[in-house]
Amino acid sequence: MNTFFISPIIPLRFYIIIQKEKKNPILQWNNKELQLLSNINILFDYSNELSDENKKTIVNIIEKITNNIPEYNNLDQKLTFVNQNTFKEITNYNYVYYYLLKERNYEQIINPYPVDSINMCVGLSDTGPLVELDTSKFKKLEKDTDKFAYINKLIESKKDNIKHITFDIMSKSHIDTKINTITKILSNKSVLYYTLKGENFIPISDSFEITDEDSVLNNLINNFIESTQSDYFVIKPAEGTLSDGVGILNKNELNLNFVKTWTSNPVNNKYAITGQYSSWILSEFIQSFLWKLQGQNITSSVFPQLTEKESKLKFNFDDKIGRINKFRFWVLYTIIDGEFTSYLYKNGYCEIALEELTNYSKTQLDPADIETFYQNLLDVEEDPDKLKEIVKNGPINLEDEKIEASFIGTYLDYARVVNESNYPLGKDAWNNSLMPQMYSLVNTLASKMKRFMNCLNKYTLKGSKGCYSFFALDIIIDKNSKPWLLETNSRPFVGFGNYFNKYDPDNKHVLNVNKVFNSVLGLTTDIVNTSGNKNVEYSDFLVTHIDKIPNRNNIYVPLSLGITSSATSKVYNEIYNILDKNNYTSFPYPSQMTNKLNKSVGFRGMSPISKFLISKISELGNDKFVDLMQNLFPYDAKMKVLNRINTLAFYLGDKAEMTKILKSNVKNWDSIIPYSETIDISELSDNDILNKIQNSPLNNSKIIAKPAYGQQGKGIIISDSPQTIINKMKNNEDSEKDFVLSKYLNDPYLIKLNKTGVSGVIYKDLSGRKAHLRAYVLVHRIKNQLKVYLYKESLVFCAAKEYNSCNVSNNSPKEFCNLTNLYFGSKYYKEVLNKNPGDAYKDLSGLARDLIPQEHYKKLMDRIKYIIITTILAVKDNLLCINSNNNCYQYIAFDLHLENESTGNSVNAVNKVPVPWLLEVNATPGLKSPDYQWQEIGGLQNFLESILNITVGTKMSKSGNQLFEYLPFNKKVSTDKIDKETLSKVDKYSCMSNYYHDLKKVLKLLNYPGRSYLTTKKEMCDAIKNL
Repeated sequence: MNTFFISPIIPLRFYIIIQKEKKNPILQWNNKELQLLSNINILFDYSNELSDENKKTIVNIIEKITNNIPEYNNLDQKLTFVNQNTFKEITNYNYVYYYLLKERNYEQIINPYPVDSINMCVGLSDTGPLVELDTSKFKKLEKDTDKFAYINKLIESKKDNIKHITFDIMSKSHIDTKINTITKILSNKSVLYYTLKGENFIPISDSFEITDEDSVLNNLINNFIESTQSDYFVIKPAEGTLSDGVGILNKNELNLNFVKTWTSNPVNNKYAITGQYSSWILSEFIQSFLWKLQGQNITSSVFPQLTEKESKLKFNFDDKIGRINKFRFWVLYTIIDGEFTSYLYKNGYCEIALEELTNYSKTQLDPADIETFYQNLLDVEEDPDKLKEIVKNGPINLEDEKIEASFIGTYLDYARVVNESNYPLGKDAWNNSLMPQMYSLVNTLASKMKRFMNCLNKYTLKGSKGCYSFFALDIIIDKNSKPWLLETNSRPFVGFGNYFNKYDPDNKHVLNVNKVFNSVLGLTTDIVNTSGNKNVEYSDFLVTHIDKIPNRNNIYVPLSLGITSSATSKVYNEIYNILDKNNYTSFPYPSQMTNKLNKSVGFRGMSPISKFLISKISELGNDKFVDLMQNLFPYDAKMKVLNRINTLAFYLGDKAEMTKILKSNVKNWDSIIPYSETIDISELSDNDILNKIQNSPLNNSKIIAKPAYGQQGKGIIISDSPQTIINKMKNNEDSEKDFVLSKYLNDPYLIKLNKTGVSGVIYKDLSGRKAHLRAYVLVHRIKNQLKVYLYKESLVFCAAKEYNSCNVSNNSPKEFCNLTNLYFGSKYYKEVLNKNPGDAYKDLSGLARDLIPQEHYKKLMDRIKYIIITTILAVKDNLLCINSNNNCYQYIAFDLHLENESTGNSVNAVNKVPVPWLLEVNATPGLKSPDYQWQEIGGLQNFLESILNITVGTKMSKSGNQLFEYLPFNKKVSTDKIDKETLSKVDKYSCMSNYYHDLKKVLKLLNYPGRSYLTTKKEMCDAIKNL
């Protein structure tokens, strides 16, 4: 007997919460609620529609849970019910699947956990990669105690995580209705457009965030207007649905004020989960060919009795110009037993505008609201519930007849199922122009998403298995039969149920949804589970491509997908491209990898929770920190190689901590960093800080104060007045507590720029500008060894203005001549030069070997290598992996100020020699400038290729060069340190629940004889208990 699991009528998360809390004593249920709770599994019954009374009871139950249990705050606002009919377009078709599977004699399983496998899983949402931590609530917490409590609760409740439950169910199903992760692309227009960037079937488009600065938006709007030819444009939310927020307007209306007004208007955010869509798109308007309607309207002939009563229902079409229209095509991607197949449904579906294109009004430009015509004509309102009764029992009065005709008539007169027989531009254009281009579009989309084509059951089940995704392409077809992709829809409107055959028996206007999904099951479920239905029409779907999916042993886990236009995402995307070329396969669901996980390579970004824990390492201690991270990210702990040395961001990235360590561990530390003191302003009074300054070499010196965790030059204070420094630290905008106070180096080595930038700015420096050198370093820990590498091409970053402009006595900001962080360069380009701020990263940077005289370059780099080695050596014992395999790496950047050292005895000597001073170590350096400046040596690709070649063992490409230089230091990393907390774990917790490496540490600390022969956790626990 084949079995299936189908998601409930409410979201699965709500069902699980109800089951979890139904016996909670603080929730005092009334009789109706108790009765429904005792029969809660009716939420899985699609054979009977959930009554309005039961829906109201469910709402009351969720409201009671929301109001009485704080962790479910606002839960009631997210409750939705699955539609159980096709009288509305918003649906997920669970009920269609339900009946089709029942016809195949499948048995429904309500609780899939007791069984080893099920034959099919329907309706569980594709949530993309396994993002274990919900950081939205965490970000709102202010107190550290609340944050730690939240983290501990996360650890305790990981098994109850809805994503885990969803993945567990899907991974034990032989066929799923989702190819996981691609919905992240299909459901977000910004991501889709980025994925398909450069393809000739995408209209010119730009995306923006509502949080973007006005100057950024203005620049984007102006560039968009200049780059588009049409007089009209489209604005739409990236994750909108049912035309919510979509507008087609004249470009004369497009300006900053319009964009802000449109995106904030509640009318344009009806379906936004948070009340307002955060991402929006501007797109060029593509005009479709014009469809000319002719002859008597069909509705009047289908409803002759109503037409006799309402003569206005009968009229003739006699189009002279034609109407805008929009097409929809349906696509099916399947992965079955290691083979990928893409299908295109043989017919298209077209909706036609209500008016001919005469004055470019909204009604004429957009066929989205075709249902309004007959509603207005017959003076009725949309009423799906009433319509359902009318279709079932027939109309009982004139009003019922009008409601029926208004709904049905919409599709009879303004919708068409289109193929070669009725395509207005002709049979030849359909077969030889449009359809070949549609094949290409479908295959291109599949190729672009190939990396993300994964079934959750890939590693968990044996035998026949697979998954599929059925989705729609919304298309504009121009006068040359060229298709333009507007968007994809992962839960598309397909058509109506069998009831519609009464009005449209040959499906000339709307598809029969049961028939379509029966064909889908025939091409997927019936193959995997050897079930069949003789009524399947396989020829309805046209095969566009078949491809064998290689079975690769090398796996990477892309926990950061690399599918957006952000700079970080681009880096990950390039990394994954390299791995793909090296015969690696992607699988972003580590919880479903069974024994493959310890052979995989993991990639994870930095979450707010990770950043918080890193900032608390001094309080937690290394062992506790690693333990928390391993509990938060248990799958990371099992990976073979990980792209994070998590403690590095604290011991090197925190300026205060790095300063303390250098001062403690390096004798001549003040030859590496300028003389510095660390200050915690929360613990010291103004007088305490003043005394600390006056009793140190900082006294009577110009001081630069930097926040310990400051980035992009933000929060820097420069003054020769200690009191000014103190006041500004105490009143800093970001509530920073830890600062580093350093001697200000006031004889900078100046770089002269002589070029024309990509922005068009001409540089002909006379005196030169302040600069710092950025050296890119790879740190790789393997077991108890730490290896350090320096990329051979370092960069120089220059201030926005020449240094002598700092001496001009005016009120102009000194930051542009004094600070070399390119954040200020981009700010200068935007605010002063009115240039693209991104160009500053290209114009104000350059290769160090080009900007430093050759006679000084080698000596400078030798000194920098010494600083790098000395600094890392000082923190080596604290650079820890969280994966038990102790194989992790991270690329970082050393930022070094260049100060003058005269070659002669005179301080005014002309020939200046640059001397490096360590400013900071950037644990997550941006790569905007390197990607541009390294173009001649392979750009970003060569840099990342070199990293993966060292850390993972991938090959360099034919055009690539390994440009990392190994910097040896003959020191092994200590692995013997262990605190009392680790030792006490065996008393506090069940011994077998501890990590293998922790038990090894305990035995080593206790100097247990013969411990090398204890190879299992049980043997080690027995030994510890005997002690």
